[in-house]
Amino acid sequence: MSNTTTAEKPSTINGNRLLYGMFTLAGIIFLALQNFDNAIIYLGLALAFDPFNQAQPFHQRPKYQRIWLGVHAVLAMVALACLLFVR
Repeated sequence: MSNTTTAEKPSTINGNRLLYGMFTLAGIIFLALQNFDNAIIYLGLALAFDPFNQAQPFHQRPKYQRIWLGVHAVLAMVALACLLFVR
């Protein structure tokens, strides 16, 4: 008998990317509908599902990834500001 090991194929669909996309889309839809309560929740939760390589420290990531996540965080803060000051 021989021991053979099979290499696992990396998943082509990253679960975090899927969840990040779904929560971000929901947050943007709620922003468009001016439902700021839910927009903040969904945009904030989306940031928890980092769509990029989580093993890589933030300051070592490519610039476009840092900009993308920064813009996302600003969008969530804009939703919070709208909730606090628009109503």
